[in-house]
Amino acid sequence: MPVSYGTILQAAVQVSGSTTLTPSQTGTTISNLGGTGIVTVNLPQCTSADAGTWYNFCVLSTLGIKLQCAAGDKIQFQSGSTSAGGTATCIVVGGACTVVMIAPGQWAVTSNLNLWVLT
Repeated sequence: MPVSYGTILQAAVQVSGSTTLTPSQTGTTISNLGGTGIVTVNLPQCTSADAGTWYNFCVLSTLGIKLQCAAGDKIQFQSGSTSAGGTATCIVVGGACTVVMIAPGQWAVTSNLNLWVLT
């Protein structure tokens, strides 16, 4: 059930295949429950106008979730960073992360659980 906090609506969405997110979906929680293979989530291009956009990801199947950056964008984890246009992948059930668009070219992970493989 979606929960509203002010003007941000947080929805939990089960994705079974590849999907592309938009900044208007900020605050969405995405899981791979029901997926038939690895779920690839294409993140939107980081822009100054959309800074503050964020998403939660929850791995609920061993098939995994792969976060795909737009060309030129990186995701910064505590342990390191993806390459520009790279990916972050987790296949461990219980894996999770929250990514926030910080600036042009840069996503930052504000929390994560389990191993995310960065390319």
